Amino acid sequence: MMPPNCCLCDKGLKTGDHCELIYFKRTENDEGWYMRASSDTHFSDHPPDCGWFCKLHMETAQSFANLDLKSALLHIQTNECWH
Repeated sequence: MMPPNCCLCDKGLKTGDHCELIYFKRTENDEGWYMRASSDTHFSDHPPDCGWFCKLHMETAQSFANLDLKSALLHIQTNECWH
């Protein structure tokens, strides 16, 4: 599993900041991951359609939950003033 560190900054486990897991639109590859995960009882990998976000970035990330994770991160990093 991925440690609970924000996908957009350094906040998270090491800094003591709380991060929330936000789910995004699943891609075809994400659906395949879920199918493999449901058939393997020892599967413990991090879901590919979600990411951790700190309190500062949580609302912005949630507003892009209709996109897949990769597209949402790209849009936020290139178009939003979140620094």
